[in-house]
Amino acid sequence: PPVGLAELTLDSEETWCVACSDGEVEDAEGWCPDPQEIRCMYEILAEQGTLELSVRPLPRRPPTPEVDPQEEEEEEEEEEAEAEADEK
Repeated sequence: PPVGLAELTLDSEETWCVACSDGEVEDAEGWCPDPQEIRCMYEILAEQGTLELSVRPLPRRPPTPEVDPQEEEEEEEEEEAEAEADEK
């Protein structure tokens, strides 16, 4: 049977731990495709050489822009000047 949320526990190192692995599940037949489907895939491989995949790629965020070192120095100087003004 599938692992319920109540069966999930934290071990002493505060990492997730599950009581069993997929290999220990009693009904392992659900993890294997039907023999007819396997045979069909092998026949398609023999005819076409490759199988066509229908995958929708996940969206990606744009890369983080690089910080200009000169701008970074100016920001640090401004922060230091503000901190000195606050101290007075």
